[in-house]
This record gives sequence, C-alpha cells and structure tokens, in this order.
Amino acid sequence: MEITPEKMRIKGEAENYNSVGAFVDTLRKSVFIRDANILSANSEKKGERRVESFEVVFQISKLEQ
Repeated sequence: MEITPEKMRIKGEAENYNSVGAFVDTLRKSVFIRDANILSANSEKKGERRVESFEVVFQISKLEQ
C-alpha cells in the first residue's frame, strides 16, 4: 500500500475477480474516496488454487488524521 495526500495505491490478491469488484465498489462509496479504478488484474495458479492479483488506485477526497 502506498499513500500520498492525493492518492492511495493498493496491491493484493483475492480468491476470485468478483471479490476485487466488490472491494472497489465499497471504496467508491466512501466519503473519503473521490474515484477508484482497477489498474491491473491477473489470474494465476498458485499450487492448487487460482488467485486474482490486482492493483487499485484511488483519489483521496479527504484525509483527516
């Protein structure tokens, strides 16, 4: 995860692509987020499992500490 005052970038893995979409939809509903976009998503097999690797970047509208 990378955070600047304007943007946040998250890289991660999920069990399926639907989970990635649900995560991004939840981010978009936050009052702190202006926009969220999936930059990349790749499906790969790790052992016996299929894993969706993803990278999401979003604009921060409010950053309060």
